[in-house]
Amino acid sequence: MIGRASLSFDSKDFGSGSPSNAKERTTKGDGTGYRFFIGYPINDTWAIEGGYARQGSFEYRSKDLDSIDSVFEYRASSWFIAGKATLPLTGAIALFGKFGLTVNTAESHFWEDKSRAIALPLLPGTVVSKPNLTSFILPGHYSHSTTAPLFGLGAEYAVSKRMKFRLEYENYGRFGNPVPTGRADVSMTSAGVSYQF
Repeated sequence: MIGRASLSFDSKDFGSGSPSNAKERTTKGDGTGYRFFIGYPINDTWAIEGGYARQGSFEYRSKDLDSIDSVFEYRASSWFIAGKATLPLTGAIALFGKFGLTVNTAESHFWEDKSRAIALPLLPGTVVSKPNLTSFILPGHYSHSTTAPLFGLGAEYAVSKRMKFRLEYENYGRFGNPVPTGRADVSMTSAGVSYQF
């Protein structure tokens, strides 16, 4: 299934503890994601599903007073398992809800973009201490996994006895940690096809 993921950053994780140093920050992002799953129908109402979701890549930027961008490329992915309850509306259309657990992995690649930095004129003998927005994180790649509850809602249309079109919304909860990856909340709306063997 292919969908659109939305991410909300916990912006206080992406700085040195001096918010006054930042004059511009991103707080949300959107990206294209995908997921696949396998399931087992217990009966017409209940089923179990498990699978993998790649919610996509996002970018967090925080610009300090000298126009130096602190850039985090943030990638989110999950392994999940959930119970699914289905409520038929007609012979072909049904609503469903899901609840389960997900193991969320946040990958964060950090660097500083100084290409638009402002050069400040200095007088002879003057010493300037530039605020360091990212004093506790070194440029590099970081990763962190955590467990969170998963819930979702959706609708499906049975094209045949075995094939169904699905449209659903899933909330994967919290990703990452305060240091060094940074935290974010991720959800995804997706559409696709399921096939029962």
